[in-house]
Formats: sequence, structure tokens, C-alpha cells
Amino acid sequence: MRWILAALLALSFTAGLAPAAEAAVVFIPIVIPIPVQVPSAQTGGYDRIHKVAVLSAIGTRLTVRSNGFFSSSTYTPDISDWKVDDRIAQMMRQYLGGRFTFKDVAFDRAALAALPNGPWDNSTGKVRDLLARVPNDDLDAFIVVRPDLEYEAPGLSGLALENGSNMFGDLAPVIWANYEIDIIDAHTYETIAKAYSRVSLRRGQPDSFAGLIGDASLKLDNAYVMNDSQRAILHGYVNRLVTASLIETLRSLQLGVTLPEPGARTLVPIPEGKQPYPNIKSVAIVSGVGDVVDFEYFATVFDRKTRTLTVPDWHLDAAVEDAARGGLDKRIAVKTANVDRAAFADAGLLDKDGKFAPSFPGLAPRDDIDAYILFVKLRDKIVGYIEGVGVGLFRNDVSNDTAAFAKYAVVLVDAHTLKPIAARQAVTSPDYADAHAYVPVDASLWPNDPPNLSADQSPKVAATLKSLLADSAAESLLSLGLAGKMVDTAPPPAPGTMAVGGTAEPAP
Repeated sequence: MRWILAALLALSFTAGLAPAAEAAVVFIPIVIPIPVQVPSAQTGGYDRIHKVAVLSAIGTRLTVRSNGFFSSSTYTPDISDWKVDDRIAQMMRQYLGGRFTFKDVAFDRAALAALPNGPWDNSTGKVRDLLARVPNDDLDAFIVVRPDLEYEAPGLSGLALENGSNMFGDLAPVIWANYEIDIIDAHTYETIAKAYSRVSLRRGQPDSFAGLIGDASLKLDNAYVMNDSQRAILHGYVNRLVTASLIETLRSLQLGVTLPEPGARTLVPIPEGKQPYPNIKSVAIVSGVGDVVDFEYFATVFDRKTRTLTVPDWHLDAAVEDAARGGLDKRIAVKTANVDRAAFADAGLLDKDGKFAPSFPGLAPRDDIDAYILFVKLRDKIVGYIEGVGVGLFRNDVSNDTAAFAKYAVVLVDAHTLKPIAARQAVTSPDYADAHAYVPVDASLWPNDPPNLSADQSPKVAATLKSLLADSAAESLLSLGLAGKMVDTAPPPAPGTMAVGGTAEPAP
């Protein structure tokens, strides 16, 4: 299974997902690059179930595994003080309270957590024996949450932190939440329904196994012991993953209750003392991504065309700057930008070989502001080996797909030295199924003679790109910690992250 993890993480790099960036507030569900699906839930009849008890046993210990070339090392730190199981019980009451009445019962949590539940284990009898010792007066069912690892599922059973193997290079850590939810008759102990944990963090995105690519700081030294900072970061990841996966796993059970939509989240103020850039109090915002629309066409390897259209009257850069002002932390003042926009349209962070080489022509140092927030074009993959630059439309005649894309970076730059402080590739909010600022559109938007748009197509394409840019600009500021907010249960944003083009560069 370790080779699956390696392929998975390699995929995240080629897709432009730098693990260090994901530590801020953006979480990407892991998609396994082999034909393995999350097991389908087994649903049952719930009409006779009225009163239930929740028995959750995934939060007492967490497995930490570091994979070596020939072997792996593990240890299991106690995380009972995180009260994961109490949180699960509380969420069950919150989401299922309109469907069931809940009752607290005493049970042996450690014994339930310890029952073997791997792909070759059959612990049905042991679960029955344990439940037979639990008070069941006036109960109809138990809702049991316990560690699990289904056949061909990636990762480790229960809650886990897995570090990659030296065999495949310096891979990012992955946080796992592999568990099952069983609804069991409180008197016959027969299983009424069961579901394996899953997660979907974006609307329209299919379920994936419950794993998150983690912060590079979670790579542990040879002692395999977490320091206080690592423990706090991991705690944030576990909270986020458990919350998101519990919602989707309950959804799969078809209990007839209303649950938050995939991607739903609560934004909260970044705590005092956790602001990543407390000394930045004034900025100027400059966008150089929307002067040209890039049309990318693919039919075969021999029929591949790139066309461009200059669109100054669409005012796409103004839309980006407006969205950035609206999404910026209110404590930061925005001042007028003095910039040669024609020159700045050629600004960038990477050279032709994809190496970090920031260049901001048309921009001058200033002493009256602390920083610039810049939006610059990137050349990046759309799908496969097809690349795009800035904003545009993509047409694949083989798959009959048409999409809009926005390939750019957001850069926080010291206004005095013009040196980058932090940067990240543009990402979209959970309202979009694809995190990489890529959205399918109706085929009627693709012109018969690119780049010449019809009178009907032109305003529709402009509106589509403005919407994509506005969403991704605000979301990218959030992920960089410049919005003054963070996702509830997520770790606070990390300062100085450079995550562009699949590389993580340290802040200068």
C-alpha cells in the first residue's frame, strides 16, 4: 500500500499542490490514482429506530508511522485529551437530533477501539459480546464508531499520521481517518446499516477516502515524537478531517436528515497572536492576469492550437482587484497602486523552466505602504500535459469537454524591497468542484473560429471568467492568511509560504 501513497503524493506535486501551502486553510481530499472506490454504504430500514446511544472509540490513540526504505516504525501517542469521541457524539446529536432521541450509556471505549478490524478480520462476534455488556434499556439501536481499514483502502486504521518512504523521496505527511459507522440493533445485535468513512470537501466532487495532505512540519525526526507545535497542528487537522468525514459518512447512510452540503464551512477570525503578517498594515493591490484570454484547443497530439485575444474592455483585472479588496483583512488599509500596467502584464514568479524567478516590471518600491498584493500569470497544466497561461477557455474534442481556467499566482511582496514574502497558486473555494481554478462550461461558449467570439459568446465568457477570478482571488487571500479569517477547526495560517508550480520555496 505504500507505493499507492507515493503515487498519490507524486500526483499532488504534479498537479501543483505544494503540501506546505495546504497547511494554511485549504484542505484537499486525497484521490487514489488506481481504480479503487470508497466502499458503498449498506443502508437499512430506520423506521423502528427512535432512541439510540452513540459508542465512539476512535479518539483515544493515534498511530504515527514513518515508512523507511525496507521497514516502517510506529508509535501511538495518547490523544484522549483531544476528546475526539466526545466531539463525535456531540455532532451526532447535532445532525441526527431531529431523527433520533439520544441516551448516554456506559461502555468500554478502550476495548471497542482495540477490536481488530482490518481487511482480513471478522470481529462481528466480539462486537456482539461487547455490546451485550452495555445497558440497552429502552434503546432501539447503538451507533458504533470504531477504527477500520477496508480491503485496498489506503493508510492506517483509525486516526493516523503517516510519513512517506525514503524510497520515493521526501514525501509529505498524510493524516488519515479510517473508521466505520455501524447502526446495530440494541437487542438482537444485528447490523442494520454500516458505512466506511469518506470525505468530500467540494461541491460536486465525488467521495474519496478520508485523508488530508499535511504540513511539512509534521515530518517527525528519528525519535518519532511530536513537539507541542506539531501536536497542535495535527490536532487541527484531525478536528477538520473528523468533522468533514463524519458528515459525508452519515450522508451515505441515507438517514433522511438534512446535513451541511459538501464544502460547507465556518470562517472564524484568526486568533490574536496567530496573525501571519501582523506588521503589514497597508497595501496596494495590482492585478496583471486579465489583459489577454488564452484559448487552448486539443483534438490529437498533432492537432493542438493556442490562440489569444486581447480584452481590455472586459476589465478583468479590475474584477480581481475589487474581489481582493473585499476579501482582505479589514485591519489592512488599501492604497492606490502606481504601476505601469502594460509592463506589469509580463510579471511572473517562474521562469520558462518553472524555476522560482520573481519579476515585477512596471512596479516601483514605495515607502508609504508595507506591501504589495500582486496577481501574476502562471503557465500551468490545465489537464494532462495541456498548459494554459492566465485566464482562458479550454476545448478537448476527444472528451467533448469545454472549461474556463485561471492560472495565476497571488504574491505578497515587500513594498520597500520588492522581494516576495509569500505566494501561492490560485485556488477556488469549495463552491467549485476543482480546487485549481478550473470549471466546466457549456460547449456553446467555444467559438467556431478561436479566438473570435460571437456577440452572444463574448459577454458570457467575460462573466464566467470574472466569476472564476473573483472567487479564486478571495479564496487565495484566505489561504495565505490575508483575509483575517480561517476555517473553523483548521490550523492557523502559516506565514511565508511559497507554493507555486508544485514547489515549496522558503520565504527569502
